[in-house]
Amino acid sequence: MILADAISITEFKDFGSNEESNIIYRGRIDRIDYECNIEPNYTMGNILIIGTLSLGQDAQDNFYNLPAFVAVINNKKEVISRSYVDINVNIPEGATLARFEFVLEDFKLNFERSKNTSDYQILVGFKLTADQVEFNKNL
Repeated sequence: MILADAISITEFKDFGSNEESNIIYRGRIDRIDYECNIEPNYTMGNILIIGTLSLGQDAQDNFYNLPAFVAVINNKKEVISRSYVDINVNIPEGATLARFEFVLEDFKLNFERSKNTSDYQILVGFKLTADQVEFNKNL
């Protein structure tokens, strides 16, 4: 599941201004998949994160690291694990938009008391600063 509040990330040159001319890039997670094997006490598999990155008017580079997180919550909505990853995106020369596919290999979800996989959710989103969270609320 993609966490709605963290589905997109916008990086500004200066966070005092939300003007289009101040945007370095915008990233968005479009889809995630978890292909796994279910064992007696855990699942093990690969998480595929697919999204897009568009350059803003203030972009200076063609390569960006998008900070993201993967968290697991149980049926009580408690976070039982969390990890952080950098999604590296290279935009071809002359382009302003690129799709990315990132694979988090060998992701292990350890079961707690319940062995029922429907008692767990994997949440994926961008790791946002306080300013980015506030910006996303106003979209």
